[in-house]
Amino acid sequence: MVSSFRQRIHCSSGFLGTESNYLQYIEIIENGDRSGNGMLVRFRLPSGLDIFGLPTQNFYSGNWDLGPTWNYAVMADTPFLVDTGRCGQGRNLLKAMDTAGVKPSDLGFVLISHGHEDHDGGLAELVAMTSLKVRAHCIYDLLIRQYPDLAPADFKRHFPAKCWHC
Repeated sequence: MVSSFRQRIHCSSGFLGTESNYLQYIEIIENGDRSGNGMLVRFRLPSGLDIFGLPTQNFYSGNWDLGPTWNYAVMADTPFLVDTGRCGQGRNLLKAMDTAGVKPSDLGFVLISHGHEDHDGGLAELVAMTSLKVRAHCIYDLLIRQYPDLAPADFKRHFPAKCWHC
């Protein structure tokens, strides 16, 4: 699995160096399945910065196999987590963090990249389990509020505005 994963990685710019040496910055801590579920990856940049790739599963009905949502623990001067995966994935994300040696208490905050359920759906659960602070774009505040007077008349009127088209 490790060799096949490495064969699929492409370096199209000079960010990690030439194709002949960029693999030195990637460590596969745990192998996952063919889609990447269960995989745990550490990227050690030339600067020495560690970034852990922490996958959480995407559960969709039918024959969809989109692979995991990748969340990242960025071990900067103030370490932080990028994204939280889907609703219900909090414990799995914490387990992946533990395997990587990252404790919630090591992190300064959670950064939400964007308002898609596979990236922010687990936010409330993770914050409840860890008490981490959240950082997101200021428009995010509008996306998480309830607007029952403006929402469609069907069952989605109880969902935040960002979910009206889910």
